[in-house]
Amino acid sequence: MRSAFELPWDARVPAGEEMLLTGRSWSGNGPIAHVEVDTGDGWRSADLVAADRGGAWQRWTVRWCPPAAGRHVLRARATDCTGAVQPDRAAPNDLAYLFDAVVAHPVTAC
Repeated sequence: MRSAFELPWDARVPAGEEMLLTGRSWSGNGPIAHVEVDTGDGWRSADLVAADRGGAWQRWTVRWCPPAAGRHVLRARATDCTGAVQPDRAAPNDLAYLFDAVVAHPVTAC
């Protein structure tokens, strides 16, 4: 299972202005049932794009207002229809092909 923001790595965003974060999640076990996003203040539910329900890829959105200028870390995690939740850490595996952990996505608010 994986989740990714549709935002450049270390993107520059306006501080104090609400923005719509978008992303995608997918699982090899079945459709995504739920996505949560942490913008530094704890996990909260993202809105799933209805047109993608039941498909292999699930787009999602969440509103965020960077509270202050500086570095911030965004994280997203998915839960699929089997109840499996994207882990905080990937299990060790040869050659790292099976990386499924939550990724800390850096952004800078200016």
